[in-house]
Amino acid sequence: YAPTEKQLKSSLDFFQKRMENPDYQLDYPKYDVSEQDIDRVQEVMINEMGKKEYSRVMGLIQKAGGVDPKLTTGEAGKQRARDIIRLYLSHGGRSAVTGEVVPFNQMQLDHRIAYSNAIKNVAEKKKKGIKTTLLEEQDRLDSPENWDLMETPLNQIPLIINSCSTTLLVLPIFSHLMPIP
Repeated sequence: YAPTEKQLKSSLDFFQKRMENPDYQLDYPKYDVSEQDIDRVQEVMINEMGKKEYSRVMGLIQKAGGVDPKLTTGEAGKQRARDIIRLYLSHGGRSAVTGEVVPFNQMQLDHRIAYSNAIKNVAEKKKKGIKTTLLEEQDRLDSPENWDLMETPLNQIPLIINSCSTTLLVLPIFSHLMPIP
């Protein structure tokens, strides 16, 4: 579904700041989330959805972000789903891009440093004599410290920015959002 004009403006500002400073984050409240908090969320999900639908949804949460199945199945997958729920709760349900509260089912997980960089990272580290494996690099890139949750329609904007000339993307957006009188 298409982003709103407000979402486009917010995302343009956010991603420009992120390109200037890869550690840039919006300033919004952060909350401590306990294991009991996550257990309670999962209990509510089971009660509201039923066990079958809950299992289906948890499977989708585990696979969020399109990562290696080794990280999304079994105990690793269950922990990954809990970490995603923890991230959502710790930000008060706010989008990392717009700062707006967004329902969980309208959020997508995005990796700040692309998960696909794992292969390149292994090669670079080996050149420097640093021992690592592909799975170690994938695990490092697929961690809550490298995740953002954002509105579904905004998740592809970084991909577009990274794969196209920024000018080709940004100028039409600017001209649409801020027409010259």
